[in-house]
Amino acid sequence: MEDLGCDYFRELSSRSFFQPSSRGEVSRFVMHDLINDLAQFVARRICFRMEEKLENNEGHTIITKARHSSYVRGYQDGIQKFEIFQKAKNLRSFLPFGLRDRGTNQSTSYLTSHVPLQLLPRLRRLRVLSLRRYRICELSSSIGYLKHVRFLDLTCALIATLPESVSTLYNLQTLILIDCRNLSKLPTNMSNPINLRHLDVTGADSLQEMPPKIGKLTSLLTLSNFIVRQGNGSTINELGSLIQLRGTLCISGLEKVENAMDARRANLKDKQHLDVLLMKWSNISDNSRNTSVDSEVLDMLRPHEKLKELTINGYHGPTFPTWVGNSLFSNMVNLKFQNCDKCISLPPLGQLPSLTKLYIQGTKALQNVGLEFYGSGNSNPFPALEFLTFEDMAEWKDWSPFEVEEGSRAFSRLSELSIKRCPKLLGKLPNNLPCLKKLDIEDCPLLVVAWVPSPTGLIEVRNTLQFESLISLSLKDVSIPNSFHNPEVGNEAAATENARYSPLSSLTSLRVKNIQGLTCLPSWFVQGLTGLQELSLYGCPELTSLWKNEVRIHHHLPALRRLVIEGCPKLISLFEEDEDEEGLQQHEELPYMMLLEYLEIKNCEKMEKLPRGLHNLRSLQELIIYACPCLISFPKTGLPSTLRTLSIKSCDTLRSLPELMMLNSLEELKVWSCPSLTYLSSSRTGLPRNLKKMYIEGCEKLETVLAEEGMKMNCTSLESFEIYQCESLKSLPDVTQNNVDGGCLKDLSNLKVSYCENVESIPQGWFTATNLRELQTLSTSDLLDPDISALIAAKMKEFRDLDMPGPKKVLLWDRLRKWLNTAKSMCPSEEAEAFRLDALDEEISTLEKTLSQDNQLIGFCHNDLQYGNQPSDAEIEKLIQDVEKYALASHLLWGLWGIISEHVNEIDFDYMEYARQRLQQYWLRKPELLGSSGSSP
Repeated sequence: MEDLGCDYFRELSSRSFFQPSSRGEVSRFVMHDLINDLAQFVARRICFRMEEKLENNEGHTIITKARHSSYVRGYQDGIQKFEIFQKAKNLRSFLPFGLRDRGTNQSTSYLTSHVPLQLLPRLRRLRVLSLRRYRICELSSSIGYLKHVRFLDLTCALIATLPESVSTLYNLQTLILIDCRNLSKLPTNMSNPINLRHLDVTGADSLQEMPPKIGKLTSLLTLSNFIVRQGNGSTINELGSLIQLRGTLCISGLEKVENAMDARRANLKDKQHLDVLLMKWSNISDNSRNTSVDSEVLDMLRPHEKLKELTINGYHGPTFPTWVGNSLFSNMVNLKFQNCDKCISLPPLGQLPSLTKLYIQGTKALQNVGLEFYGSGNSNPFPALEFLTFEDMAEWKDWSPFEVEEGSRAFSRLSELSIKRCPKLLGKLPNNLPCLKKLDIEDCPLLVVAWVPSPTGLIEVRNTLQFESLISLSLKDVSIPNSFHNPEVGNEAAATENARYSPLSSLTSLRVKNIQGLTCLPSWFVQGLTGLQELSLYGCPELTSLWKNEVRIHHHLPALRRLVIEGCPKLISLFEEDEDEEGLQQHEELPYMMLLEYLEIKNCEKMEKLPRGLHNLRSLQELIIYACPCLISFPKTGLPSTLRTLSIKSCDTLRSLPELMMLNSLEELKVWSCPSLTYLSSSRTGLPRNLKKMYIEGCEKLETVLAEEGMKMNCTSLESFEIYQCESLKSLPDVTQNNVDGGCLKDLSNLKVSYCENVESIPQGWFTATNLRELQTLSTSDLLDPDISALIAAKMKEFRDLDMPGPKKVLLWDRLRKWLNTAKSMCPSEEAEAFRLDALDEEISTLEKTLSQDNQLIGFCHNDLQYGNQPSDAEIEKLIQDVEKYALASHLLWGLWGIISEHVNEIDFDYMEYARQRLQQYWLRKPELLGSSGSSP
């Protein structure tokens, strides 16, 4: 039936009835607009789309005849939304659809218990019932009355057990229980709906077993997970009769299989429609497990040769059976071995002709990847493999290379190789990998890796990586050869030769982390990286500079765009420079790293200086320097004029910033925690004209923004100025006045000066900004200045006259009533009585009337800041009393929130107790604040 349906769908798609979704998802199609219009016209009397029909006032007329219904699922759907369905006696389908919530592909919603417990059991003619992604906690046993249901979707429900009556739905064909994470048991008689074709329990991780006699469901096409159980539950031989299974099958709990013949009766070999198979044993280490039984069971679970993907997880046998790696599995493209703790050798996987992805993780006992890994009599093992990963192999020491005969080659198409957390690996890695583009090696401290062929005179090492197509190289916690400990070896001729013939010239990204003994990158190595665009060095404790200057630096890294250095405590400078004046003249104009756009230096405790030629980096746009406490100043030659963002943080001894006025492209300046800094700019012309954002914080000795008294700011593009915790700051600079386009600070919208106790004044020019929206912290002296206070008062008058578009009705009362109705719909009668919910309608009305006596809708309130205009104590007390009355509304609101949350949230929190205390506070404080009687429930 499914195959016929696919044929029909393909035929309709070929005739443009359907077309692929614009979202780019492979399995999602939409109906062509013209076909959609035609379908709606033809089905206008039998299809009911809630939102559309209610807008046109047609709902009550059509729903009585409608057979198919749909609606958009809300975040919280209460009783009122479904009142119209009381008349839907002929309904065949109930389908909610979800909106994509805040950029996420999948969102969940909450549904009043009235729908699953009372409404749906009345719709006796339903065929399709979906409560997909509703977090419902209970399903009525009356669901058994829906004898015609074929399709039931409870994805993401919070149900712990399904009612036994589900097993009486004899026409049920599809049951979807995806991500029902609380579900621990299926109905005992689940073998009764013999027409069931699809049972999907993916993500139902609490499910302990399959129901007995599930083997009777011989029509099953989809069974996402079969959970083996000993005793009276479903033993593995129940799978034998499910010959039609297709797609993906996961068999978990295989450690409970005690007899290999039971595994044979599962008859996987004849399930030729399976594409993906997962076999799972328990990952819990148990020395009592019989490894020979595991081996026999896996041997008997041989699948059909058409299988495409296989995962073996938690297997404790010492070796794999002969069928694993057999070349007859010609369709196998993806293979995973996970947590096979006792395995001491790998099967001949090189014989699989179509294998493209191989993932081996947690084979803790394996010491050698030997020649058997490639297979016997095979001159081209792993011919299709593109992705190879080894992880968490505690005892792995050696990887035998494939060297059989001239012209033979393994891994001829390998694109990505990853080796992580293999602490004893020290052998030779495969070298001739012509298609390798990405190499990651992490936490392999004994593995010695040279990244290019060693220059003349250097000792060869076992692992010289010669990958001509390599694009990305990541090395973490590996050993380096002696040649890197002695970077002086070599000469300019050798370096130039390396640059010309380097096998790493295609490399665009290099990431180096936690490399012990690395003091710098030898020039003979750097010269070969002619195409490198990203270089990152993290946690290299011996690194003192990037390279020495024995070779002319204009050859270095000509394509580099991004450079990051972090956590290198001995780094003094990026590279060595001559100290004499002649050397300065010689090097400052040399072009190097001319394409560099981003430079970041963090947590380098001994970093003393930046390169003198930094200003020559004509492409640099962002410079970040964090936690370099020995950095005293920037080069006298300054920074490149192309710089757009400059961020400096936690540089304890930094006394001055670079000459900022020369940075005519600078748009953002951030300075944090630089306690020795006394000013920002020494230039008489002030700050860059194009500066848009300035953020200063925690500069204890900063006395002024501009060094010389009388200097003015002329930042015509400034939008935001924030300064915090600068205790020595006394004033802000004056602003150059400009009658063109509304003044110098015409774009300023955010001005904040906080925790700067010694600021004595802010010049008037700051308040001419026509777009100023946010202002913080003014001192008493500012308010005493009549000119400044007049400007402030004028600006505050604008705030008082400000008009807010849209309706101005207070929303609090409608929200209280809405939440009250939701709480009533969710609460059992005894709960509603305990919380006196029926009495709260009147309480809300009384509270609304009392607090709205002055017909206040929205209030804009401020003190107009004229000196001496201060409210009296009595006025303040009266204001406090008025505000505290709103606390009663707050108690009601959060009390109702607690009741609702108890029914819809999974978080381990006593919402009911919280609600009880909130509502109790309402009843206790009501007499005091409103002068009316009331008592605690």
